[in-house]
Amino acid sequence: MQFDQSDPNYLEGMKCYLSSDWKNAEIEFRKLKEKYPESTFILLILGDIYYSLGRLDESLDVYKKSLEINPEYYIIYYKMGVSAYRAGKEQRCNGKLFHWTDKLFPR
Repeated sequence: MQFDQSDPNYLEGMKCYLSSDWKNAEIEFRKLKEKYPESTFILLILGDIYYSLGRLDESLDVYKKSLEINPEYYIIYYKMGVSAYRAGKEQRCNGKLFHWTDKLFPR
C-alpha cells in the first residue's frame, strides 16, 4: 500500500512528533508502520522517535530495516552512526557503515 500523507495517524503522529510528544508520536507511527511496512520514511521517523526516547537499540533496528528496504536511503547511514555512537557501539557500526558505503560507492 502506498503511504498516504493525509492518513489521520500520520497527521496526528506528525503533530506529536513536531511538539516532542514522543510517547504519542510512537503510538501513531507504530500504527503507520503496520499500515505501510515498506515505507522508509515511516521507519525513519519511528527510528528518530526511539532515538529521542533513548531507546537506541530499537532505533538502530528500525534504521536497519529501512536500509534493507532501500539501501540508497542515505540519511539512514547518518542516523545509524549517531545512534550507534550514542549507544557506545560506534566501532560495530563503523564496520557496517564502511561495508555499505563501499557497496554503494565502489572505489
